[in-house]
Amino acid sequence: KSKFGTDLNEVPREISFCSHTITGNKAHVVPDLSKDSRFVDHPLVVSGPLARFYAGVPLVTADGYGVGAVCVLDTVPREIAPAQLSGLEAIARQIMSHLNSRNLLESERQLSTQLSQSKRQLDDFFDLATDFLGICDINGHFIKISHSFLKVLGYSEREFIYKPFTDLLHPEDVEQTINGFISLESGVQLGLSNRLRAKNGRYVPLSWNLSSNVDGLVYAVARDMTKQYELEKNLIQAKEKAEAAASAKSRFLANMSHEIRTPMNGIIGMTSLLKGSIDDEVNIERLNIIQSSGDTLLELIDDILDFSKLEVDKIEIEKQALSVRETIQDVIGLLGTKASQKDIAVKYIQSKSVPAWILGDVTRFRQILLNLLSNALKFTERGSVEISSDATPTDDGQWTLTFAVKDTGIGISQENIAKLFTAFTQEDASTTRRFGGSGLGLAICKGLCEKMGGRIWVESYLGQGSCFTFTFNALETTASTEGRKKDPFAQIPTDLGSVKPLRILVAEDNRTNQIVISSLLKKVGYTPVLVFNGAEALELLEKECFDVILMDCHMPVLDGFQTSKAILQKFSDNRRPYIIALTASTQKVDIDLCFSSGMDGFLSKPITVNPLFTALDEVYSKIHDQVPSDRPIGIDKNVSLTRKQSKKQD
Repeated sequence: KSKFGTDLNEVPREISFCSHTITGNKAHVVPDLSKDSRFVDHPLVVSGPLARFYAGVPLVTADGYGVGAVCVLDTVPREIAPAQLSGLEAIARQIMSHLNSRNLLESERQLSTQLSQSKRQLDDFFDLATDFLGICDINGHFIKISHSFLKVLGYSEREFIYKPFTDLLHPEDVEQTINGFISLESGVQLGLSNRLRAKNGRYVPLSWNLSSNVDGLVYAVARDMTKQYELEKNLIQAKEKAEAAASAKSRFLANMSHEIRTPMNGIIGMTSLLKGSIDDEVNIERLNIIQSSGDTLLELIDDILDFSKLEVDKIEIEKQALSVRETIQDVIGLLGTKASQKDIAVKYIQSKSVPAWILGDVTRFRQILLNLLSNALKFTERGSVEISSDATPTDDGQWTLTFAVKDTGIGISQENIAKLFTAFTQEDASTTRRFGGSGLGLAICKGLCEKMGGRIWVESYLGQGSCFTFTFNALETTASTEGRKKDPFAQIPTDLGSVKPLRILVAEDNRTNQIVISSLLKKVGYTPVLVFNGAEALELLEKECFDVILMDCHMPVLDGFQTSKAILQKFSDNRRPYIIALTASTQKVDIDLCFSSGMDGFLSKPITVNPLFTALDEVYSKIHDQVPSDRPIGIDKNVSLTRKQSKKQD
């Protein structure tokens, strides 16, 4: 506010003459205030100091807002000349110009303060950021860079700023980085990875996120990927080592299986032959013990292999017709001697709801039952063991079968139940010392139950016995046409070699195995020819024709796989014999190798009567077109046969 020629400092706004000027937003002149109805009772009009004349011009901002007024007063009425009014308006304009200049300066000062504050905040943000931050133009010239970025690369700010960072790119990353910057011109956001050369010559791997603005500036956030790449590399190496170890373990198990099964083939095979040639009950019982011991040893080998397969999810569940009652009674029969020796009664209770026949894996079902019943008998000194079964229908047309094996044995403490299904563990060390065992059985049972879509659990208290329960789902089916064969030679005619003649070549380097196989064949009228390796087999095939070769997979000079491939190359389908692998390994990878080498089927060692003559019967049927030639020979029905057409007998 300012004044001249009056002692008035201010007038209340509600009675101010200037309020009319401001609200009117134009020059306001009152020649005689006492004659204006708006002001006749105004204090300055009716009492001193007297005011009679008023002229005012509003002070208006550029956007039309009235902020005040410039006015003149007089104590006598008068008129104002146009020149005088123009002068008053000029004064108002000068005042507003001055006010605008002052406001502009204040705005600039505030803006400068804000810019300084923003710059300081941006600098602090760049200095404190752990990620790499940068601002560059579209050509890759950085105008601002974070200290963390410079620290990793080893450059000073002066060395890096305004230098095209494309000069530092790894040669392999230049093209894709430049293409990325070109795409930024369209306003897209971009993520890319590249390598920048540090001052010491090392290339630093970086992961970038880039975006651009309308001014052509690129905002960059990068992260050093060195540690992550090292971690990924270490993980890959660890994975490769684990896979190599698993592969080595599988090879070791396969080799050990082969080495153990080879002598077992002789023991079990010759035992079967001896049982069929003597009538002495005492010696037959002794042979039964030998055979049972051999079977037990094979079960232990199979347990180790099964656990290895479960570890890498290589177990395959088969679907075949099985009788629940018959299978359980077989298992009870197998362990009958053990139960009798301990005077323990074993009984089976089957619910009426259980289907007579189901589709399932009889081998795995028996394996679980044998393990649980064997454990029940092992840990029960007196009392009984009860097996029970029940079944409930499912919504998808299957049955959920539930089996329980309950004993009156030593029981299990609650703290040890949790670890019971863990591999290589038993209840405690004293249990292992007292009862033995590998600690694999229950872990395998758990894995098999889960593989069959079920589960297994135990309810037990120390000193009160145990109840192991397991479930799995299965479809109901009709009775199997295959009867059980108690005597291995009972249903095989002794003149089979004449009824279904076959020219058989046996390629086997182990003398014991040769004797076992040739003895089994001669017992039913076949006259096999024996060779010790694949090279001898190929040499003999050049001179003679054979219907089938029983081919050991692992032989010196030329193994079974190499020999099979050579036979496929040398002989046409009508000339070459069927090839049945004799393998100690039942792992799928080895079985697949048999078929990929050109073999038509396989038999698992130790070679026993039924699988051997079933395979030979299939060969005879294929030769005479009684069965499709594309069906595999042997016990594995899940693998496709490579033979494309039938072979006629010469």
